[in-house]
Amino acid sequence: TGSRTAGTPYNVPLNQGQVYQLRNTVSAGNPDLSGTIITADQPVGVYGGHKAGNVPVGTAAADHLVEMLAPVPTWGRRFFTAPLATRTGYTVRLVASVNGTTVTTNTVSIGAALNRGEVREMIVTGALEIVSTAPVQVAQYAHGAAYDSVTGDPFMMVVSPQEQYLANYRARTPSGFTSYVTLISPTAWVGNVMTNGVAVGAGEFTAIGASGYAYARVSLGAGAHR
Repeated sequence: TGSRTAGTPYNVPLNQGQVYQLRNTVSAGNPDLSGTIITADQPVGVYGGHKAGNVPVGTAAADHLVEMLAPVPTWGRRFFTAPLATRTGYTVRLVASVNGTTVTTNTVSIGAALNRGEVREMIVTGALEIVSTAPVQVAQYAHGAAYDSVTGDPFMMVVSPQEQYLANYRARTPSGFTSYVTLISPTAWVGNVMTNGVAVGAGEFTAIGASGYAYARVSLGAGAHR
């Protein structure tokens, strides 16, 4: 990040199609740019990530982590995360939008309230219902293979809030890999959730506490899926 100092604002003029990158290449201290506040007078797209991140820190293997970040007005107050197929444990990171944001997971407080731009990170083994008093952004990370001795490099995904769930999704999976989709549904709809027109068995779903939601992990072959 060169001469840039945390908490000190600065302006970057951009023309259409131009790109600006802020990158910290020093591993000492706290190089994490999470919580950086970006505002613009015209619409922009923002990506956050890591060239080769270990998740958790110090766990092999490293991989490229990147996601397009959702703008703050689209953040939510209720999220669900579920264990990844074949894996044991995953990491969740939260970023707060306003001061004094309190967060609970499965009705248990995660600790002191978060301030604007503050980050909280936790390693989780089971499914979570995450509820906050103000909008937050939630990301879920797969761990490196050395964490549980299961094939799989780290990856990052921004979790959609429950307020933005839709009734139809499309996905495409590559050949040469074993791919899975995680489905999260109201328990009242279990048995009516379908992949490619075939109902997912109710026995495939596991309740997420007393939240009224459940999750299932479904294996998918290569190709397009609905």
